[in-house]
Amino acid sequence: MPIVAAIQGARFGAPVGRMGFPLALGETEGLFRLVGPSVSAELLIEGRLFDARTAREKGLVTRVVEAEDFEAAIAETVENICASGILAARSHKRQIRRLMRDAAPVTSAERMEVYGFAESDEYRRGVEAFLAKATRRAR
Repeated sequence: MPIVAAIQGARFGAPVGRMGFPLALGETEGLFRLVGPSVSAELLIEGRLFDARTAREKGLVTRVVEAEDFEAAIAETVENICASGILAARSHKRQIRRLMRDAAPVTSAERMEVYGFAESDEYRRGVEAFLAKATRRAR
């Protein structure tokens, strides 16, 4: 799952039906969980292609910026990501993937797994920086 995908002038869609084959079930499941049944049907059954603004409205992308702001927006996004701890980012990515693929309730073991960060140097440095009101780079 890309965290940052900087795409200029893109169109979004999956017109595989026009080529005579369906999207794989696992891929359809991911799309369905991301955007729901109506948008999934638009993309898969109709074969629609969306411009960036429509893709944003439909929930396929999170941000659209004007061309003149493109480089600055990428730099800001990367800076924000780099300001977070590696362990926290890994945990968040794992949690998001889990919730996207499995509708089952979160187990006690899964809840407790998240707290593995508590003994890390990264956590200690992050708390110290927060308390000192310092900007830190965790990486």
